[in-house]
Amino acid sequence: MDYWKRAKILSSTVAQRQEVLRRELEALPKGQLRIYRNGKYYKVFCLKGNEQGKGRQILSADEYEVARKLYQRDLLEQELARLVLVQVSLQEYLERATGLEQQQPWMTKEQRALAEHVLEITPPRQQWQKWAEGAYSTNTKNPEGRTIHVPGHGNVRSKSEYMIATALSANDIPFRYECELKLGSKLFYPDFMVRNRTTGKLFVWEHFGMMDKAGYRDNCFQKLETYITNGYLPTDNLILTWETREHPLDMDRVQGLIELYLLDF
Repeated sequence: MDYWKRAKILSSTVAQRQEVLRRELEALPKGQLRIYRNGKYYKVFCLKGNEQGKGRQILSADEYEVARKLYQRDLLEQELARLVLVQVSLQEYLERATGLEQQQPWMTKEQRALAEHVLEITPPRQQWQKWAEGAYSTNTKNPEGRTIHVPGHGNVRSKSEYMIATALSANDIPFRYECELKLGSKLFYPDFMVRNRTTGKLFVWEHFGMMDKAGYRDNCFQKLETYITNGYLPTDNLILTWETREHPLDMDRVQGLIELYLLDF
């Protein structure tokens, strides 16, 4: 697991976000927003000094746009402060990790490659890739429903499955599509069976794409009950995605789940 590389990428991302926040803060009015109840009404203040009233300015209803911008300033300042702490922690880790690499007599990548060749060791990631590419029993029902082609991985049944498959492929995640899985006395064909690309941990990934339909929902919940009864638990070894017509699946959600469960770090 290349934690150092990932920490370096994250550190760069955090630094870029800090710059964006600082530019946004420059465009907002200075001061802090405070609102207090005054009987039936409220008083809106812009603080430019301290809580005791020094530099305190009452904002009228006509100046509520300023108050809204002060509210936005407060949110951005909080985010910036947290990112500064994150950046400090990342930099400390990177400095220590660099020193650790220099001190320890670990094998280089070249030496590790030679060891794998001479000792006939199959690297874990290659083992899982062989699993993905091996033969397996798949769902033979409604083959005409597989109409959307995923380069290098055959056809899937929906745009959302295409989104998941292409994201898995882009992240080098080994997977099988509609692979036979026996749960008790029943045969299931999960949308995807996937492995963490480093540890090899096996996950079932089911996508439920019509959750706004009552009959579909009922079948979905029955299916989940069967999974749970047979040891496949959400957030442990069962990944779930959902969507309705008004709330479709998006790539950010898919990528977030891949990073959470299936990547090295």
